Amino acid sequence: MYAAFSALAQSGDCASYVAEYWDPDGEYRPVEEMHAIRGHDAIVRWISRWLEAWDEFRDEIEEVAADEGPVVAAVRVNGRGRESGMEISQRLFHVIELRDGKILRLWEYLDRRQALEAAGLRSPNA
Repeated sequence: MYAAFSALAQSGDCASYVAEYWDPDGEYRPVEEMHAIRGHDAIVRWISRWLEAWDEFRDEIEEVAADEGPVVAAVRVNGRGRESGMEISQRLFHVIELRDGKILRLWEYLDRRQALEAAGLRSPNA
């Protein structure tokens, strides 16, 4: 899923990506939004708008923590702005719930501890 998302910088085929990896009832809450984005159409629109800002980007998985519930992934987002040429690198924490192998919920956090708690993984070694 992360490799396919990174490939969107070249292909831009958001609809195919969302259909393949997201549940129709999928819910995405990026850190920069106040509310969750729900459903395929809304997720496609959000990703398409987000892609407009980047000349290139890639996600690198740094860590994965899981138990019986949601998965927590520490992800390093690297990119270069389309207009500014500015390079960024930011670590985010994704709490991912799956249904039938597709993303039902993906919520982003800036803080590892908050992400682990949201996923019900309270152990510092999780």
